Amino acid sequence: MTSTHLVKPAKRALFLVLLILTLPVHSAVVWAELRKASVSGLDNLEGYRKVVHDQTIITAEGRLTGDNDLAPEQFKIRAEGRLTPFTDCVRLADGYTRCTYKTHENTIDDEAKVYPFAVQLYTDTNALADERSLSLTYDNQPPKIFIDAIRQNKGDVGITVTIEDIACLAPGCEGKCAGIKAVDIDGQRVAENLTGCHASQTVFMPAAEEGVRTFIIRAIDYFNQGVTKDSAPFFVDGHEPVINEKISVLLDGQPVQFIGEDGVRSAWLNIMVKDHDLASVQADLSALNRLPEFQGSYKEKQASCARMASDRFECVWKDIYILPDKGTLSIQVNATDMVGRTSTKQVTLQLRLDTDKPVLKQWTTSGCKNDICYVSPKDNTIRADIEERGSGFTPFAFIGGEPRYRVGIGAHELSPAYGVLWADNCTGRGSSWTCLWHHVDALGPHLRTLTMTIPSLSTDDAGNTFSGNPVKRVVVDAEPPVLLTANVSSDKEGLLLEGSPLSIAAVIKDDTNIRGTAYVQSVLGIADPVSIECIPQDNMHLCSWNQLGRLLPGPIRSARITLLFHDLGGNSINKTLIVDVLAAEKEKKNYWSTAGKPTPMPKVLDRDTLFFEQRVYFTVPLAGPDNAKIIDGGITNCVDNNGFSTVRILSAADKTLTLQATVGPLAADTSLARLRATCTASLVSVINEERLTQPQEITIPLELPLVSSLGPLDDTLRQKIDDAKNWDLYGLRKIFKPLEQLYKIAEQICSGLNLFSSGALSGALGGFGLMGGGASGALLSQSAGLAAQSSGSMFNTMFKYCQYLSCDKTLFGSWYNNLIKEPEFSKQRHLGATAWPQNPKDNLFLSMATGCIPGVLYNLNKYKQLQCIYVDCLQNQVSQGVPMQYCVNQHEYLKCRFLYGQVFDLIPFAHVVKRMAIYMKTIFANPLSMVFGLGSFACEQRYAGLGSDGMMCAIARTMPQALSLVTQFQSFGQFQNDLLRQGRSQDVCAKVDME
Repeated sequence: MTSTHLVKPAKRALFLVLLILTLPVHSAVVWAELRKASVSGLDNLEGYRKVVHDQTIITAEGRLTGDNDLAPEQFKIRAEGRLTPFTDCVRLADGYTRCTYKTHENTIDDEAKVYPFAVQLYTDTNALADERSLSLTYDNQPPKIFIDAIRQNKGDVGITVTIEDIACLAPGCEGKCAGIKAVDIDGQRVAENLTGCHASQTVFMPAAEEGVRTFIIRAIDYFNQGVTKDSAPFFVDGHEPVINEKISVLLDGQPVQFIGEDGVRSAWLNIMVKDHDLASVQADLSALNRLPEFQGSYKEKQASCARMASDRFECVWKDIYILPDKGTLSIQVNATDMVGRTSTKQVTLQLRLDTDKPVLKQWTTSGCKNDICYVSPKDNTIRADIEERGSGFTPFAFIGGEPRYRVGIGAHELSPAYGVLWADNCTGRGSSWTCLWHHVDALGPHLRTLTMTIPSLSTDDAGNTFSGNPVKRVVVDAEPPVLLTANVSSDKEGLLLEGSPLSIAAVIKDDTNIRGTAYVQSVLGIADPVSIECIPQDNMHLCSWNQLGRLLPGPIRSARITLLFHDLGGNSINKTLIVDVLAAEKEKKNYWSTAGKPTPMPKVLDRDTLFFEQRVYFTVPLAGPDNAKIIDGGITNCVDNNGFSTVRILSAADKTLTLQATVGPLAADTSLARLRATCTASLVSVINEERLTQPQEITIPLELPLVSSLGPLDDTLRQKIDDAKNWDLYGLRKIFKPLEQLYKIAEQICSGLNLFSSGALSGALGGFGLMGGGASGALLSQSAGLAAQSSGSMFNTMFKYCQYLSCDKTLFGSWYNNLIKEPEFSKQRHLGATAWPQNPKDNLFLSMATGCIPGVLYNLNKYKQLQCIYVDCLQNQVSQGVPMQYCVNQHEYLKCRFLYGQVFDLIPFAHVVKRMAIYMKTIFANPLSMVFGLGSFACEQRYAGLGSDGMMCAIARTMPQALSLVTQFQSFGQFQNDLLRQGRSQDVCAKVDME
């Protein structure tokens, strides 16, 4: 052993001595606090002051333990690299000291910007104890005013203004300001003490008499820095509009003389209105056209108005189709100004009429909704309803022997091949006519909008052209409906019970309206289908048949309910639902009973843990018929309850009820031996999937034994603890203790031998000055060397045996030394000898195979520590509610890692993989995935079948990805990491009284 090995422990000892000597210094902790620091000007606005005629006032409150007399120089201001002490201090009643620093009143303009600084508290020894960062902003900017809008509302004028305030223009001033103190309009205070640096205000003021006026807005901040702004001139209107009595009808700029047989299309109506600020003019022009389509759209027709003079407007209704049923018309005109005043006037219009015209009443296709009609891409039928009081319609030509009528559709948008499609058939009775077009295609993508028109060539037999709405827009529906969900329900959710009201709900995806039809004869006896209009929500449609009727008596097996859905384009989809109707049991029957005592988990509970709320679980075995299944249930009440807060049913399956009970918090009661309650469960069942039972009540007694932390454990747990304490690995336990004692004695002898033989002792003592200087030190060193030389042969012999303690030599391991020699190719590539473990001491099986006694002892000690951890878990964790199986799983895993992991090390490529895993740790976020992957491979591929211990590997192999097992073990105190810390594991062995 070299001198270096001895110096390090000696230096550590000397360091500990010095540390003990200086302990009072390190233990003297000074507690300091700056609880408050603020800065302002004379206006007392925190963080702000004016640039001129103001002074800076900084206050701070703090204290130091052991220093009851803080001086002003202990409070300092650090700004721009300089320290400035405070001027005045006063001690407060609560032990804090308040200090103040004030500058003289500033009469010279300073730069307006943000000045950061810090307030610091120092000890008597001028050591910094605490610090607070502050900033002072010089405010030299008044607010800014923005006038957003001015509008009149009858007797009031509304003014909307935005006020923005900023302290300064330098960088860092953004978002800082002293604040908006007040806003005045025309000398009247409209707002004050506003929050923030930005505010919007809308103020309504009484409108003065009619005329032009200007508003004066003023805003000031908290430093009384103000700004004034005048609004643009605004006209206050005091009168309502005046409507001219004359209304003109023009066509192409000329007055209209007559209304012909087809009426007047694209006519203009003009009227004059007097007002300063006219907002809108509308009229009831429905009398101008007798067709219902136009009467509705003309009811409140808006005019376009243009200013002709300062108080004159010309208002025009453009593109008006005039087709009245009489020559004298009364038109109501309404005019509204910007203020909201409205005037109304009836205007008389005289027209000269000709004969009636055929009127197109409406277009329809296979489906229309809200004036939108839909067509499919192929084979549509289009219908036109026409009012014709005169000559009517007869065929004007025959094509292929089929008649054609002079009522046409301009259908070029439906298909490029189409021009005018003449009607295939027109029939009428009285003044009502219907014309049909068959087999019409509509090309285009889904939801394309197409336009159809009645061309001007279309007339009745007398030559009168059509009136009414000649244009119709249709939408192509190229996609069928999509059924998303469809279900049948009754008053028992999820069950169809005889006599219950039946409801059906479906969700359809489609871009048009949906009509649904339900065929429910099989379950209701209703022969006629039931049709409904589905409720649209965007492109989803809810189709609901609510309480169609009472279900027929059950049981009914595999009844068919057919649902059919049509969209407006004629596309359809259907769905058949297969349902069962259950019979309702008329009388109560007792199908279920408890088949044994409920089993709690955990089996016992530590009464010392009852001060907090815990959950326990009970497994209740049931006896009942095989054809019965519990579908619903609940705990109705619990009597003789001693300790259970709540009890509820978690699940019911395979004739087993699983209950969850809440225990605690309860006061400590050493006499309490168990918690108990007698609970009643109400169960609803289905028999043979045909009959629904009435609720049945069963009584369930619950008991949970209590133990103390040091109390008795059950026999199974005690047996596992005894087995773990009486461990024996390959019959080596008997020799473990004596070999361990012998090894410790030999290790001390060899350590002393190394110490005296190397001269390290004299070097170390000399280095620390413990031998003194001069001749005495040299003499001692020389004596030690002579002693070593005189006993050389004896030392050489003992050194030979000491090498076995470190396994530098083994009793019969020379074969292994040759095996682990580094190959030449590894040297060239600097890979290291990675094919085999380098030291047999680290592996139990190599230690046994090579005769490395210290390795055997070292690994047996590790196995003993593993047993101690297992006993600790069983003895101290299970009594606190931890499931015993967790301890077993953890123990089996560690044994697998210890035994078979070490066997796996003997595979030549195992160390290569481990070396790769070291690098992979820096790549994967969870390197344990690599370790568990290798461990599972070792157990599954090589050693899973080695005797009874194969169960250890089976556990590791069956745990999902092994990582969930890691989480469980980590939750019990990182047992696998403790195994690697021998000192802590020794403490565990002492804790559980294992030698």
